[in-house]
Amino acid sequence: MNKLQQTWDITTQPKILAELSKDEDINIRYWVARNSNTPKKTLNELAKSLDQNIRSGVALNFNTSIKTLVALSEDHNVNVRWEIAHNPHTPIKILTKLVESNNIIITHGISQNPSTPIRILTKLSKSDDPLIQRNIAKNPSTTAKILIDLAEHLDEYIQLHVSIHPNCPPAMRLWLSNGGFAGMSLAEFLEKVDHG
Repeated sequence: MNKLQQTWDITTQPKILAELSKDEDINIRYWVARNSNTPKKTLNELAKSLDQNIRSGVALNFNTSIKTLVALSEDHNVNVRWEIAHNPHTPIKILTKLVESNNIIITHGISQNPSTPIRILTKLSKSDDPLIQRNIAKNPSTTAKILIDLAEHLDEYIQLHVSIHPNCPPAMRLWLSNGGFAGMSLAEFLEKVDHG
């Protein structure tokens, strides 16, 4: 197995990955940064790289320490912060800080993160950006209440993702699959089903 293949292989020993992290080839260091078997200490060192791609690899790595994630959340490069926004191990405090930056690229990452708090998903679901709303409709942590709010959206992809979401109430799934019932709003339909 060559060096590059070792960096891709999640069964590569941490000691070998630590050695490869010092390789002169930037591609080798990038893939070491992404490998979930790379030791935290090595990831901490790679996070100091001048190369944004290596820092991005560290930012998305599930094995990266909280301390390093916090430090990278203030990186000047938006792609690094976007990866932090995606990482489900990013602390809620950092996700909250990142969403307050009002950077649309970072907001897209936060809307996809399954660890994003419900209050943030609720806020983001009211965005005018259909891509953010699609991400929320696909996010496994999205609640039925948020899905109900998204269900009447005219974007067919949002409706599709709402309808196949595990938290979608069966009555709402029925309403969506039929394109609504005789001009009845979703709220009217859900109330009729609940009382009917």
